Amino acid sequence: HGGVGNMVIRQYDDVPTLKDTDHLLIKVEASTVSSKDCVIRLKGDPSTPPSPPIPGFHAVGTIAAIGSKVPPKAFAEGNRVAVLLPDGGGNAKYVSVPRTAAVLLP
Repeated sequence: HGGVGNMVIRQYDDVPTLKDTDHLLIKVEASTVSSKDCVIRLKGDPSTPPSPPIPGFHAVGTIAAIGSKVPPKAFAEGNRVAVLLPDGGGNAKYVSVPRTAAVLLP
């Protein structure tokens, strides 16, 4: 928590792995800075857990990897998706999300 002075930008070159077999690994192309990000960052929000290590509760990107338990007809590598991230992480280069958190984009 705290102001911008408390934030640290870190660069990682490694591509992360899927967190679970029903997840999609998304290469993030765009993400938001929402009012929720700002409130949690500045003063916390008693209705939510502590602020995530990586902000961003919404993102758009391309599927880079698909978990083994994701139905094969549901998604394909290279599909563009929008994702909701209740635990944050959308401001990263990659994020692993449950398939139920992703929506295909036209």
